[in-house]
Amino acid sequence: MPIPKDSFAFTDALADILRLPDETLAMSYIYMNKYLRFYRTSNTPNSLDSTPQLTTLTPTYTTLRSTLVQAELILLRVLAFELDLPSPFQYLARYLTRAMEDVETAGEGFDEWGQQAKEEYGVLVGGIMEGRCKNYELSNLFPARAVALGVVYLVLGERGLKVERDVNVWVQDVGSGKVDVEDFEEVVEMLRKT
Repeated sequence: MPIPKDSFAFTDALADILRLPDETLAMSYIYMNKYLRFYRTSNTPNSLDSTPQLTTLTPTYTTLRSTLVQAELILLRVLAFELDLPSPFQYLARYLTRAMEDVETAGEGFDEWGQQAKEEYGVLVGGIMEGRCKNYELSNLFPARAVALGVVYLVLGERGLKVERDVNVWVQDVGSGKVDVEDFEEVVEMLRKT
């Protein structure tokens, strides 16, 4: 196994070894990106690099540590241990199924297509779709639903599967009214640039 050269490569390798789901890996990328972005914009040195190691446990350290642990437990109880942040992966399969109902070339028989036919059109959740969902700049700037819907729209268009109706109506129907059209348009524009 090659030695990882940065934190993202290390996370990829660790996720492969532990067989973590893509959603977990995506969340770790989001947190790492936010951490790195914070330190790029701040003037303070990275505290993780410059902190001396603790050699002896002092009473002050022990008190601060127990206070911090208590505060974390209170926070978790208030949040009811609900720490799940939405990622575009959660919505890809649902939006793809809804989108295929409106595609001219697929018609109503999409569910009867064989696995090979679906793969030929590149419309399975995975591969190109998940690769585009790993654009963490988008994940930080836009809601997960808008990113997922934008990815589905672009991939369908690139594969020659055209939407029959107006894009704004399509966004409202496929997104169940939960995706803002302006966010969707900005996501599509940013994805086209990459």
